[in-house]
Amino acid sequence: MKQEQFDNHEERITRLEENDAIMSIQIAEIQEDLRERYDRIDESNKYLRDLSLRQNEQNSQILNAVLKGNQDSKEREDKLKETTENKKSEFWVAAVGSGGIIAVLIELLTNFLK
Repeated sequence: MKQEQFDNHEERITRLEENDAIMSIQIAEIQEDLRERYDRIDESNKYLRDLSLRQNEQNSQILNAVLKGNQDSKEREDKLKETTENKKSEFWVAAVGSGGIIAVLIELLTNFLK
């Protein structure tokens, strides 16, 4: 009986060693698969980081363009107000000045006709 247990024990050890070899191969395959997946994920993350950086640069350029456009618009608006005020002043000076000239001409005509 002891010899049978020993023989049986020998078979069990052999099977365990075979199973261990199979498991080692499977583990190596799983590790390789995981390594490949991590490499793909890393590559994808690199692409997304680059894309995000380019998008941030574009957003910054758009923001700067909008801010410059707003500043230019404000400057044009201020210049237009200034021009409008100048034209109004010129109009009133011309109107008052021409009214004074008309009054002088009327007075001269009246004096001449007397």
